[in-house]
Amino acid sequence: LLLLWTSVLIGAQPRKGKTFTGRLLALYAALDPTVRLSIVDGKDSPDWNQFRKVAYHFIHGIVPGRDGDPVEQFIAALTEIKQHIIDTNAFLTTLPVDECPEGKLTEELCAKYPARLFPWFLVTEEFQNYFELPDQDANKVIAELLSFILAVGPSALVIPVDLSQKPSGIGAGDVARLFNRYRDNHTARIALKSGSRDVSIAILGTEAQGEGIDASTLPKAAKGVGYLYGVTDDTPTVRFHLADGEDTARIIDAAY
Repeated sequence: LLLLWTSVLIGAQPRKGKTFTGRLLALYAALDPTVRLSIVDGKDSPDWNQFRKVAYHFIHGIVPGRDGDPVEQFIAALTEIKQHIIDTNAFLTTLPVDECPEGKLTEELCAKYPARLFPWFLVTEEFQNYFELPDQDANKVIAELLSFILAVGPSALVIPVDLSQKPSGIGAGDVARLFNRYRDNHTARIALKSGSRDVSIAILGTEAQGEGIDASTLPKAAKGVGYLYGVTDDTPTVRFHLADGEDTARIIDAAY
């Protein structure tokens, strides 16, 4: 699964492997020292705590606590990522044609300008929680920032990976419109066991449903198994590697 120049949406019922699948991709990114990691855990679980050792941003929950106000931190992080995207694209326009002939980032350019050009991996667990905050203004600000990052970020090597067990029926008005647009514009989609056909459609899209792909028909016992849509011409059924808590700790220590 090539993560560069893409975005990934992961959806499933609880306890069917959604977090493990997203965490697996983040562990892969963590082992590359050139990648900057932003981890945002909207469900405030211990599943992501090991990433504190290597994450540039580590934000958890939606309620202020000892680490501060996570909503304010998330908005600040998204604002920083948006500015990074703008600065990256502006920098690329200053490079001569023989150095950057396509106007695109390459491994060689990242190696030459490591302080400016690098992959940025943004994981948001239960991202819908940040569209359903009591503060409607915060909902709209976050929705607009995320929409910009998803639309423009991959060209600047920003890789959004978003996880949700509730990928539809979120917000109202502009927030609902922005949520649906954000959800639907991911280029790669992973659907593990889903609770209904409608949830499967929300994750994979109507095109997948028209092709007869329905994640609600996956066996209940098939944890960590899902459809990978939008990456290849076909839609493979994939069993994702299992990295449990102990595996995660060892991998993060290696990454650190």
